Amino acid sequence: PTLAPTFCTGTVASATIRTDFFPYETSWEIRDIQSGEVVVGDGGFVEKYAIFQKEACLRDDVCYRFKLSDTDGDGINLEDAYDLVIDGQDISLPGPFNQAKEFILFGDCTSCKPT
Repeated sequence: PTLAPTFCTGTVASATIRTDFFPYETSWEIRDIQSGEVVVGDGGFVEKYAIFQKEACLRDDVCYRFKLSDTDGDGINLEDAYDLVIDGQDISLPGPFNQAKEFILFGDCTSCKPT
């Protein structure tokens, strides 16, 4: 993966995370579920009520898993806690993120076997 692409010939993935009063509880990653490799992610946030965004250029022929985690298990105390945008389409799950983990599969997931 290439971070902050200027031109991407694959899939453009953009994750935006909004932190709450406990930003250090939040982390996220995008993982190639066939190889197990984490291709992009972030965590260790310290700024409260801030917006963090990362973008990556991903391969088209791979199945990926987005994982958003909260170490306390109560999620991010905001209605619009995150956005996951793949090639311009927001695939975030609706509603608040109020749990320990949330997963979204995307990409070419027709015949993959998670590691």
